[in-house]
Amino acid sequence: MRPRSELLRCKEFLMKDMYSFDSNENDALESYKRVREAYNNIFKRIGADFAVADADSGDIGGSLSQEYHILSKDGEDTLIKCNSCSAVSNEEKAVGVVPQNIRVDSKSAITKNMENGSFNLSLSVHGFKYSINGEKIINLFLLPVGRQPNTVKCNKAITKNSNTSNNVTGDSSGNRQAELGILEFSFVDGVEIEKLREIVGDTSSTEIFIDKQTLLDPENAQALAKNLSIHLNLVVNQKNNRGKGDANGVYTGDYTEIKQGDFCEPCFNGANHKSTGIENRPKLVAQRAIEVGHIFYLGTKYSIPLGANLTNKVNKLVPAEMGCYGIGVMRTVQAVADWSRFNSSTGSVEAGNVNNRLVWPVSISPYSVCIIPFEVNKKRLDLPFDTYEQLVNSGVQRITGELSALKSRRGHKFTPGNTHAHNNDGGYDCSYGNSGSLFSPENLVVDDRLYLSNGYRLTDSEIIGFPFVIVLGNDYFNSGHQNIELRVNTLKNKTVSQYNEHESAIPSSTTPDGTIVFKNLPINRIGETIIKFL
Repeated sequence: MRPRSELLRCKEFLMKDMYSFDSNENDALESYKRVREAYNNIFKRIGADFAVADADSGDIGGSLSQEYHILSKDGEDTLIKCNSCSAVSNEEKAVGVVPQNIRVDSKSAITKNMENGSFNLSLSVHGFKYSINGEKIINLFLLPVGRQPNTVKCNKAITKNSNTSNNVTGDSSGNRQAELGILEFSFVDGVEIEKLREIVGDTSSTEIFIDKQTLLDPENAQALAKNLSIHLNLVVNQKNNRGKGDANGVYTGDYTEIKQGDFCEPCFNGANHKSTGIENRPKLVAQRAIEVGHIFYLGTKYSIPLGANLTNKVNKLVPAEMGCYGIGVMRTVQAVADWSRFNSSTGSVEAGNVNNRLVWPVSISPYSVCIIPFEVNKKRLDLPFDTYEQLVNSGVQRITGELSALKSRRGHKFTPGNTHAHNNDGGYDCSYGNSGSLFSPENLVVDDRLYLSNGYRLTDSEIIGFPFVIVLGNDYFNSGHQNIELRVNTLKNKTVSQYNEHESAIPSSTTPDGTIVFKNLPINRIGETIIKFL
């Protein structure tokens, strides 16, 4: 296991895979929608903050795909989202509107230095130079100054429009670039024409790709490309060897990497914001996340070449319309563990505060409640061991009965950020469908290792991350066996000061690590107190 990112680098990787096969596109999209809703319910029930992001289908293919992410600062993926319209996508798929002040008009894109007579290209320039079958090829991307290319979109543009259908932007290890002998070059803040001419050299085939947001006058993109080709002594393809592209070998499209601070494209152009000043329109924000699931609508990409056919409703044999779906089961558990460090009562993703304690959401915790009978001074209490044991067992049974009754209780209202499943009347449902309750006996554990100290066992419960811990200690034995101590390792930022006189139980304190402690809590109020934290 690599130590980086807590549990995220375990070698074991278990997937839950699923495939759907339908006889027509409408039914296939309906299957996709139903699985998406089921996945939404799964992640809502888990309780960790998650996002569903529009995604590129990549090598798997298909016309529609979405990723499921657990939000975490330790994540290796970056999501781009709009807080106004709630649109979310990964970096590869993101669309946005770049600020006006980094765009130029076509006539000022190439400027002359009056001191030495040299020419400068005042754009972000990215290129790929390589050879295929002896032909030297160059793909030039012209982007708004200061911006990086979206490599996925660039590669798609090249394979769709260019002389080559090869992946020239390479994979993460650079294997493809090494295979083609690709020279990749980049000048984010502009470049001298002479320097660019040296790199281009004696290229025999050239395509120029101009991002649609590079120019203030995008209608003059062809004129800019022609001017640049003259300066570089290039002959831009009139007709490439595969018959692709337009008449001039110049293409416009979406090639720029969208980032935080850009404007949300739907909101920017939407009717709701047309009357708003440009700078005040909704902007995109970036957030790190961990991918834990992915769903695809594949269409007939695989069924046609494989001859996978179905008989439709009119008894006609047709290629199956396919979908594929997967959740990384182990990775989800690992990601939730990582997420909890930022979302326990002393940490938050936004503030970047990390509470290194593990606190499991109750929906996937190993056990929902840990009951710890404390070793007490039996001599002071005048308790023989057998009597002590009987009293502990009696307390455990009463607590178990009280908690088991939670599966039929309703009334806990939805609050923002509480993403557990809820029943139709707005109350929280503690049940697991037909399989019992979150608080049924099999989901409770008693730490009866009395040969270990009270403090050791209490620390163990915190290390394991039980969301709720019940202590049978002095509160229990001094109250005629009616009261207990409840310790809540909460994921909700509810502290002692946020309770008021209307609460049924007032916590006694909050520990430095964020545990909320209820002292002398009547056993018959355990359920109604716990449910406030679900």
